[in-house]
Amino acid sequence: MPGLSAQGGGARRERGGNVIERYGQDFPLADISKAFVANRDRILLAGLPLKDGAIGLLDALHAAECPMAIVTSSSRRNADAHLTLAGIRTRFETILTGDDVTRGKPSPDLYLLAASRLGVKPEVCVAVEDSNHGVMAAHAAGTITIMVPDMVPPTEASRTKCAAVLPDLNAVLDMLRDRGGFASCSR
Repeated sequence: MPGLSAQGGGARRERGGNVIERYGQDFPLADISKAFVANRDRILLAGLPLKDGAIGLLDALHAAECPMAIVTSSSRRNADAHLTLAGIRTRFETILTGDDVTRGKPSPDLYLLAASRLGVKPEVCVAVEDSNHGVMAAHAAGTITIMVPDMVPPTEASRTKCAAVLPDLNAVLDMLRDRGGFASCSR
């Protein structure tokens, strides 16, 4: 079964607009953003930890010759930097970011583009998502959606759109193995 991996991200422009709307035009958003980036980059120099089970899942998908993509609302620059820091950038030929589409998550555009680039129909793809917006996007694209929540728990609406909500990527791997998900990875 072809897999689409997802990495959380947000609609950067929307967040900035929401902050200004709430706190006013005098809010020092640019200064705060600059300080955030400097601090984040300093912290990330030590490397970026992966979610539990990430390497095992990636290894199993690779061994089964499942095509994979990263689908994120983050910028190309951030996605490449984070995947490199995590040591997994070279595992993905297909990386789609918010820079590749006009509408980011929860729009299905990124997932539809990923399926097209992988040469498969969305309905045979498994999307592993960590955010509610990502679940909405993956489901709207027609993928089989699994959620491994990050910081925000799934909403009831997200739960109804998921084939499963699992605690970590080890559980995703176990579920795919149990359900024969690797038997149909050919394109």
